Amino acid sequence: MTDEERLDKLTVAIFDNAHLEQENKKLRKALEFYADVENNRYFADYPDSYLTESEVMQDEGKIARKALEDSK
Repeated sequence: MTDEERLDKLTVAIFDNAHLEQENKKLRKALEFYADVENNRYFADYPDSYLTESEVMQDEGKIARKALEDSK
C-alpha cells in the first residue's frame, strides 16, 4: 500500500469517526431526556388535584424517533 493510499484510508476513517461522534451526541441527548428523573414525574395541579402527565409521557417517544431517524 502506498503512502497516498494510507493517507486516503486515514482521511476516510477520520471523517467516519467525526460523523459517529455527532450521531452519538444526538442519541445520548435523547437518552438523557428519558433518563432524567424530573422528566418522568407526574405533577398534581392543586386545588383541582388532577395529575399532569410527565414530560416523557407528553413526548410520546417523539425525541427518540427523531434521534433514530436522524441517525439513519
